[in-house]
Amino acid sequence: AKYEDRNWEKGIPASRCFDSAARHLFKWAIGLKDEDHLAAAAWNIFAIMHFQTTKPEMIDMGVRNANTG
Repeated sequence: AKYEDRNWEKGIPASRCFDSAARHLFKWAIGLKDEDHLAAAAWNIFAIMHFQTTKPEMIDMGVRNANTG
């Protein structure tokens, strides 16, 4: 196992989720089928949405970052 069970609940910076989502979308776009890249991209986007309300300190980019400097 690469990660502990439920490790994501500790929080993941939005920038890391965004980078992962973008990589998975690119892999899907070029036709890689080694894993479900659309599901992985969606999971990362949903994680950012989740952390906006549960762990706002994880939002290190985007609107929150622009408003706080």
